[in-house]
Amino acid sequence: MSKLSCFAVLFALVGASSQARAQQPIDSDDEDELARQQYAAQQQQQPQEQPQQQGPPDAPQYGYVGAHPIPYDQGSGFCYIAGAHFHPYAPFDQYLFRQQAGYFYFVGDVGDFGYAQQTYGYNGNHPIPAEYGGGYCYITWPHRHPFAPPNNLTYNFVGGYYAYSGGWDPLYWSQRDRYVGYYGGYYRNNYYGNRYYTVRPPAVYRQTLGWGAPGVYRPGVTVIAPGGGRITIGGGRGYAPGPRVYGTPPVRGYVAPPARGYVAPPARGYVAPPRVYAPAPRVYAPAPRVYAPAPHVNVVVPAPARRPAVVAPAPRRR
Repeated sequence: MSKLSCFAVLFALVGASSQARAQQPIDSDDEDELARQQYAAQQQQQPQEQPQQQGPPDAPQYGYVGAHPIPYDQGSGFCYIAGAHFHPYAPFDQYLFRQQAGYFYFVGDVGDFGYAQQTYGYNGNHPIPAEYGGGYCYITWPHRHPFAPPNNLTYNFVGGYYAYSGGWDPLYWSQRDRYVGYYGGYYRNNYYGNRYYTVRPPAVYRQTLGWGAPGVYRPGVTVIAPGGGRITIGGGRGYAPGPRVYGTPPVRGYVAPPARGYVAPPARGYVAPPRVYAPAPRVYAPAPRVYAPAPHVNVVVPAPARRPAVVAPAPRRR
């Protein structure tokens, strides 16, 4: 018998054996194995989620508190962790992140970076609560923050925005010129209107964000979080235990807080200021007196006529 005939007979026998096995009932163990194989095949066909970018085990970790934008070179999007956590990257702009007690807080307009949870509208400069970074916000136009105005400060709710109407301390005035120039120039050109991830400006890092600087930690150390809790910084992952949300959560849009209304002061009416009537000074100027002497007329008075001398008669003698 030729080799070709041998191979044909062998293939026929294998096919018949496979068909016989297919017609036999499958027990429960075989069903479980088949199900596991099918599940593994489906998993291989489905796209796998890319692992999150991690730093090396000994990379410095930067402490953050609250939600903040993620740099475009670190994955983009928004980090929505409310408490203290850590990342292996520094804040991308020293003006938008405020360092307080060893943690960085985002103090810019969250709406300009794709924030999709509830926000509160502000108009003009205003204080920032200590639990959100402290200090002041120097944005002069309508903008958004993820926190409501504190009840112990004076705000007016006008046109859907909170406008601060309280006083200012020396800290505000010491930083005002620097921040007003930044927001009016660099911020508007690189961040305003959610353009950060398309313009992709270079990072404005602090010059002292190295080992030992406030907010920069070594993996493995235990630090005190705001509120008194302890957090052990892990290597590589770079954040405290807890939910980590990236990307865009369900859009809730802008939800205006309950209007507190504008409380006008008691009407005092219009009180006209006292009108002081001061007449113009009256200058009395007498008419000029012109002295015109009477015309001098020479009148010739004739000398009286001389009467003839009268000689009295001599008395008579008796």
